[in-house]
Amino acid sequence: MITAIREGRRAKGLTLDDVARRSEPPTTAQTIGRLETGTHTVQLAAGKTLVTQMMEDLDLDAIVYPSTNAYGTQGTNMRLSPNTGMPSVTVPMGQTIAGETLPGSGVNLEFLGRDFDEGTLLGLAYAFEQATDARTAPSLYGPLP
Repeated sequence: MITAIREGRRAKGLTLDDVARRSEPPTTAQTIGRLETGTHTVQLAAGKTLVTQMMEDLDLDAIVYPSTNAYGTQGTNMRLSPNTGMPSVTVPMGQTIAGETLPGSGVNLEFLGRDFDEGTLLGLAYAFEQATDARTAPSLYGPLP
């Protein structure tokens, strides 16, 4: 399949840059090259294998890490879930305090789990939320019923 994509592009006399410019939405020649060679898929598979083996070796049900930078305005997802294709769920764990760069900013925790074991993952996230009661209602909205 990968070879067929490259051969089709070359048969039409198109460069990677030509295909990138014609794409909707526009993209880069580097991205088109990755699609042709399958490098993104290969890297996802390698990441998943590495993380799954680490979880097996350490007998872990989940890996837990902060999912946002409390001092920025965008969540980062810390890139582990999207770069392995493994399931994750994010829960609130608190807010920054007065005197910090962005007081009152939400700080979140992400649980990364094994493939096809979302039940365990959601159970851990739910237990954390119930034990910490870290979620606060936004000032413009009331508490959840």
